[in-house]
Amino acid sequence: MAKTFVNPFDAFQTTEKIVHIEALEADVKLRDLTMAEADAFNARLLKGYTGKGDPEIDMAEATKINYEKVAMAMLEPKMTVAQLQALPTSASKAIGEIVKAIDGREDEVDEEGNEEA
Repeated sequence: MAKTFVNPFDAFQTTEKIVHIEALEADVKLRDLTMAEADAFNARLLKGYTGKGDPEIDMAEATKINYEKVAMAMLEPKMTVAQLQALPTSASKAIGEIVKAIDGREDEVDEEGNEEA
């Protein structure tokens, strides 16, 4: 009798999710980034290495990437990078929460949208 093979990666096929964003007091619909999309963002983050060999993050690029991630992954409401950049700074916490949800990170975001340790 032939054994039926179940692909263990089938568990990762769900690509859309509804996430409650506290800073907006509303839900947004997100899609998961593909591995290729996430890898491309991660590659852009690396500015180089310090004299000690530690990775150095390009903070200007990190800010651009956050806008691009939200524009790419947020299905509802749909917003472009230009629309996100035109928002007042009071939206930074909401954008930070959305990026956290896209990345699947459990760390907290402070009132300015920065990650807390």
